Amino acid sequence: MAARITGRLAQVGRILTPEGWRTARIEAVGASISAVVPLSLGAAAAFELPRVVPGFLDLHCHGSDGIDVMGAEMPADWAHLSHGLASHGVTGFLATVMTAPRAEMLSVRPPVALDGAACLGVHWEGPHLSREWAGAQPPDALRRPDVRELESAWRTVPLVLATVAPELPGALDAIRTLCAHGVRVNLGHSGATYEQAGEAFDAGADGVTHAFNAMPPWHHRRPNLLARALDTPGVWIEAIVDGVHLHPATVRLLLRAAQGRVVAVTDASRLAGTSESSGDLGGHPVVVRGGAAWLAHQPNTLAASVLTADRGVANLLAWGVPWEDAVRAWTQAPALRLGLGERGRLAVGARADWVVLSEAVEVLETVVGGQVVFRRAG
Repeated sequence: MAARITGRLAQVGRILTPEGWRTARIEAVGASISAVVPLSLGAAAAFELPRVVPGFLDLHCHGSDGIDVMGAEMPADWAHLSHGLASHGVTGFLATVMTAPRAEMLSVRPPVALDGAACLGVHWEGPHLSREWAGAQPPDALRRPDVRELESAWRTVPLVLATVAPELPGALDAIRTLCAHGVRVNLGHSGATYEQAGEAFDAGADGVTHAFNAMPPWHHRRPNLLARALDTPGVWIEAIVDGVHLHPATVRLLLRAAQGRVVAVTDASRLAGTSESSGDLGGHPVVVRGGAAWLAHQPNTLAASVLTADRGVANLLAWGVPWEDAVRAWTQAPALRLGLGERGRLAVGARADWVVLSEAVEVLETVVGGQVVFRRAG
């Protein structure tokens, strides 16, 4: 495990660097990586070392470990969520807000400082979504894009990402306005055509929320917004890798078709990381069945997930995805998607956020900003 040596935090292991795996000692001074020192060890000795990878970044997280971001009213709630996520290897996350009345959405304001996983800002998944493709989003709270509401959002909450259905009246103007204020835009919960998606990407949108979910199937003569995203360089594509929202073969094909542009996410509800079989998502009753969460009143509608990031990595490996690609979908890709070049990589000068993993993808230790925030017992 990491140790303090003359004011430095140091960890020996098989380090995933931008150049690939290296047997090395990684060192941090303060919140930054100060050195990655190669070590000369035999293959057998090196294999006994743990894997050390960049901290996982979850850009679509409604909650975890018993806490829903829309019900987190007290600092203790956010602290519990932050530490719970850190125990799954997450070092940074976006607090993802479901469609709800305006005041309720504006009330989600995460603390700036947390002692576990850092909150990187807020992701508004709605309210400007398609009724036909709403999924688990409450249809009575959906509304047309309103620039005044969006202005309230970026002035009131640390809005970093918004999901918008581009076919709605006024959506393109909303996308342009969001992008002009530094808010990144995903297309999602949408019946947009290939052409409509192209107009939205031209307006500044540069991502897709949970690929294949809450959108029309991809017909070979009527390609959908996902087809346009794959066909457009620079567009990021979210994938929920719980094995329920997407078949493993679909995930593998996405990773090949959009190399380096697939952002693995959990889309987790507060039930993730717990043994609970029922609960709620944004105040709406859900039940856990077959490794996923479903709306209680619409049993065929998925309602977020019960996935954790460490299990997401393990799933990718089990589906035949190489270690490097599995980890980078949770680290480098989301960091680049948000323009956070100091995160998602282990190199001198980068932020000292890393996770120590066993070969079975057990989180042994999580480091955030050069501080150990989680250590596995025993």
